[in-house]
Amino acid sequence: MNTIQQKLLFFFWGLLGASGLLVLLAETEMIVLPVMSSNGVFISQVLLELFSIVCIPLALRLFTFDRIHQELINRKEKALLKWGLVRLSLLQIPMFANLVCYYQSYSPAFAYLAIILFLCLFFVNPSKERCNAEINNNSEK
Repeated sequence: MNTIQQKLLFFFWGLLGASGLLVLLAETEMIVLPVMSSNGVFISQVLLELFSIVCIPLALRLFTFDRIHQELINRKEKALLKWGLVRLSLLQIPMFANLVCYYQSYSPAFAYLAIILFLCLFFVNPSKERCNAEINNNSEK
């Protein structure tokens, strides 16, 4: 169980660290991302807003779906690793994409979406207690 939790924590902190590094490098102007056209900003803004709106509730409620909940109860660690990575990816990949788009366009909508996704990460933090509770039959459905 500890190795699964450590892998999830590594993934959690790895993508969070990559996002933090992007912010640090872009704010200090050590990297300059190419500027997006106004059409590109609009299209990416609409797509990332829709994607974020879908991903946030899906990631927060992922383990309560019957099929996934049963798999977590029956297959324990293997299912926890698979679905835990999916859950973290649903929040962290759009967060990173929003940060990249923000530094390409400096449109505050991307920054707000990244902040919202970042705050949602506190609700899916793969702590040891959370991992144990999710694979044991805790009828919190």
